[in-house]
Amino acid sequence: MKTKKNRIEKLKKIAQLFNEYQSTLAVVSHDAARVAAFSAHVNELQRLESELIVPLQVIIQQRVALNTRIKEEIVPVLSRAMSLSGMLNDVTMTNTLGFFYKGLRSKPTAAMASHAAKMVLDFVEQHATEAAGVGFDAAGIAALSQLADDTEGMRDHAHQRGSLRRVDRSKMQRLLSEVTVMLRGELDWMVEKHKSTAPVLYERYRMLRQVKKGSGTPTEVFTEIFGTVTDTHSGEAIRGAHLQLVDISGSECETDADGYYVIDDPEPGSYQLRCTAPGYQSTNDVAFTIVKGESLEVNFSLTAQQAVA
Repeated sequence: MKTKKNRIEKLKKIAQLFNEYQSTLAVVSHDAARVAAFSAHVNELQRLESELIVPLQVIIQQRVALNTRIKEEIVPVLSRAMSLSGMLNDVTMTNTLGFFYKGLRSKPTAAMASHAAKMVLDFVEQHATEAAGVGFDAAGIAALSQLADDTEGMRDHAHQRGSLRRVDRSKMQRLLSEVTVMLRGELDWMVEKHKSTAPVLYERYRMLRQVKKGSGTPTEVFTEIFGTVTDTHSGEAIRGAHLQLVDISGSECETDADGYYVIDDPEPGSYQLRCTAPGYQSTNDVAFTIVKGESLEVNFSLTAQQAVA
């Protein structure tokens, strides 16, 4: 399965090849201009790829630190709050707290942590006397309040960051499509003209474009399905959501930290795409038809499962 990284690396090699034969291709001013435009697109793709990859490492580190803090600070508080709700015979609150307790232990997020912390604070404030009896002292409540503020800020920051990264991904997708059109529409034909005058250029380009032996026509065509999966309520990206073409083996993937996924090289045809994620309600499969060489965007918005009263 091809990845965007592999595609960009191959485009980079083609741009380097054109640079080596700059004098040959500069004979026709139009050809030189198209090569310059192609190289500019490839440079921009490399820049976007770098900006998407490097910050992702930082995002992952921050998420690990947040998850550790959630498990060490919020999860025990939820357990104590469930003791309080049990003492008060509040079944609805017990179930709700249990929902957040289970969710934050298995798949913690800033949005869920913020919501849970605020809910516990409200519950403790309503039952201050009883809460003190199960260990909710002033220092603990102050720490929980600070954590609620911290996770709220992290959630907002993650949402803004995710929005910017989705813009960059969309721009990368558009540039890849434009570069593919340039290759098929003009550059393939341009290099073909140099088959006899610059045979090394022609053969090297031909290899990079994966031309079948005995054929003079480049056959490399990229087909893909891509998109993002987000939380309906918070708008946050959902990491680890599972995407699969229904009844098609080997056609599955999971979303990354930005909620982004890509299924490369599906055969042209009609499909149904299914999206599932732990802790979220099932959604309807999306039916679509994709043709050879098409980049099709399919996004999902999932709703978190609610606690059972």
